[in-house]
Amino acid sequence: MSEPVQDPNDSPQWRSYFMPGTDVLRTVAELSDPTAVAIFERIVSADAETALRQDTDRPKTFDLAHLNDIHERLFADVYPFAGALRYVDTAKPGQTGEPFLHHRWIDTYTSVVTQQLRLEDNLTTRTDPGQWADRAAYYWAAMLHAHPYREGNGRTVRLWLEDLAHEAGHEPDWTRSSPERNVHVAVAAANGDYEPMRALLTVAAGGTVGADREVAALDDLDKLQHGQAWARTGAVFGTDEQKQTIAGQLEELGERIGIVQLHLEIHDQRAATTEQPALDRWRGLAASINPAMTHSEDWPQYATVLDTATADGIDVATELPSMLAARATEPAAITRDAGRRTAAPPAPRPARTEAPVPVAASPARAQEMAAAAGYAPPKPPAPSRGR
Repeated sequence: MSEPVQDPNDSPQWRSYFMPGTDVLRTVAELSDPTAVAIFERIVSADAETALRQDTDRPKTFDLAHLNDIHERLFADVYPFAGALRYVDTAKPGQTGEPFLHHRWIDTYTSVVTQQLRLEDNLTTRTDPGQWADRAAYYWAAMLHAHPYREGNGRTVRLWLEDLAHEAGHEPDWTRSSPERNVHVAVAAANGDYEPMRALLTVAAGGTVGADREVAALDDLDKLQHGQAWARTGAVFGTDEQKQTIAGQLEELGERIGIVQLHLEIHDQRAATTEQPALDRWRGLAASINPAMTHSEDWPQYATVLDTATADGIDVATELPSMLAARATEPAAITRDAGRRTAAPPAPRPARTEAPVPVAASPARAQEMAAAAGYAPPKPPAPSRGR
């Protein structure tokens, strides 16, 4: 699994996605103006998305074929590569700073991830929206990491996730998010922090945020499963020596995952208590809105005020985005609910100590994330020894 990433700009395969002599993606309409392409895609894919939502008989197998079907339905009239896996490596340097999954590994990696999902019964038993979101975040992040297509991954994966939510009786309301928040949580998850993504999904699915949860165990499970997905991919593409090493590690990793899953089954209720510090309970929600906020020296004070606002009957999950927006122009902003007022603290000031937000991506982000779980390609890693 140590194949080098080819410079895409020098690759004939890379250039084949574009109109000749341009940096404009090929479209079915053969447009060469980037603005026209953007408008064309937005209109055509929006109509296709409406039709897709109305088709209740389409197959929902929650695997790569399911994703491919969604992508093809969305973009068949836009891109000639609709429904086809990318055959080049891609990256978003301004976000993750690292290429997405190597294109030759997509099929294997996504097969492993969807096998993990099936072992959780496609999350169908998680009828509580918060419990569903706590596990669905891992699968959202994994599919974004795979990034199967040249274009249109975010929309495709969200619709796939929406289908997954319906199986458990949830109806995600994406209007409670925004493109910016979707990016915030994706970048955090790409750097090993799934909590903002869990919080955003909880809000979208109609769940409750700000209560005590087994966050440490959830973090362990997500990282262990990510490591398992990498290791199983390595078992296919690694050398004979690597495969032999990984086989033993996979057995240990499976045992560790089972232990964490059992712990979460025993402690599966999202508590109504607030015994955990407020800055921990509200961190995911705040970071999904403004990643810098939870690195501010004012964050502990602010998190406590969110507890007070909740006690006063304010829907913090709904109001916090507007509270932050108001605070940007009105430092003495007041939150209101049924005539009651709760004074908000000053806008969070940048901390005196430098803290990267999100955590700066390393040159080997994917490998380091897997290493956090004790398993990292391409070099077979040593087994994890705990947190």
